[in-house]
Amino acid sequence: VHQLVKMVRPWYSALLLSGSLWIGRGIEAQFAPPVPASVERASHSGVDFDSSLPLCASLEILICKTDNDLSPHGIEDGYPLFLTSLHGVHLSAEEEVPRVHNVCRGLHLNDFRDIFVLKTRGVKSFLESIASHTDDCEGIFMYLDASDVVFNQPASILRERFMTLSGGGSGVVLATEMSCWLGRVCTVEDEDRWFPSSAASPTASRYVNAGGMIGPRRALLRMYDDLVTPSPECDRAWADDQCNLARYAREHVPFRQAFVDDHHLIFGSLLVSEPRGPCPGDCADGAHPLLCACLTCSAAHVGTCVGNAAYSGAELDDMFALDGSTCRLERRLDEAASHRFGPLERWPAVWHGHGPGKITLLRHSDGLTACHEGRGGAARA
Repeated sequence: VHQLVKMVRPWYSALLLSGSLWIGRGIEAQFAPPVPASVERASHSGVDFDSSLPLCASLEILICKTDNDLSPHGIEDGYPLFLTSLHGVHLSAEEEVPRVHNVCRGLHLNDFRDIFVLKTRGVKSFLESIASHTDDCEGIFMYLDASDVVFNQPASILRERFMTLSGGGSGVVLATEMSCWLGRVCTVEDEDRWFPSSAASPTASRYVNAGGMIGPRRALLRMYDDLVTPSPECDRAWADDQCNLARYAREHVPFRQAFVDDHHLIFGSLLVSEPRGPCPGDCADGAHPLLCACLTCSAAHVGTCVGNAAYSGAELDDMFALDGSTCRLERRLDEAASHRFGPLERWPAVWHGHGPGKITLLRHSDGLTACHEGRGGAARA
């Protein structure tokens, strides 16, 4: 295996992409319909990198939102706020709004568990459908779970941070969170197996999350080519795609073929937890050391749990505050919290609810909507 890695790694490194500056593109060519079956797909060779292509001056967003709004998390639909924040942030920055492509438009689901396979196949098909050997640049695409995400920074800052995290645009950057989840709550043995280097993380956000990723089209397609087939290591009974992404990160991050945003420069997480640390409102008697949240509580206790990592509402309001002058959500950590959670970005490019963090997002949704709409940032549907 080590000899194979030595052979493959130089070949892969030679294929990495270079980068350049960006300017966004307009909002409502937004809802791209699913690509018809009659459209010719790119051959597998289209996944290969062309190191001579610079990165395009555009950033485009991919989402998977079915027509019946079936959510795996049972919360109210946050998509209107997603659009409002996307438009408002770019209006304030005097930048054009990136295009949004809904790869699941026109589809209905009867079982929310199907969404994880659907979005993986949908993103892969979309990226294949836009392959072109005549393009003079490589597009940058970002996948987001749009039902519980808000924009906090314009795409110019987002792209700059992507270039920094990815070594100049050389691969995919993955979102992270503070809780270990593989379609079920992780055990300590799971952490050792799936995240063997997690203890070396500079922050408490050491576990990849499938709700956010960004990269050059071909690098992203290469990853989705891998993810579209579930790993035999992942129990088929697990409902979501976290396990397969964890396996991908385990195999590629050590070789800088993929990167993790463990400082939340791009993908901020509203879930607050400290791996293997004390859980302030623990009602599970320490049974879940890698996920401090109400969903680990029994039915008899969950009513007394505030939601996000079992922290009180007052504590969460101290950690996350809305700046009404900029319509941005700010992370505010005192010295003790900074020591616990590590050097996390105050102003991530996007905020993601991430499981119990949706409680915090809902607490600020009305304020964010009113702020953006008051500044003329209402989304145009």
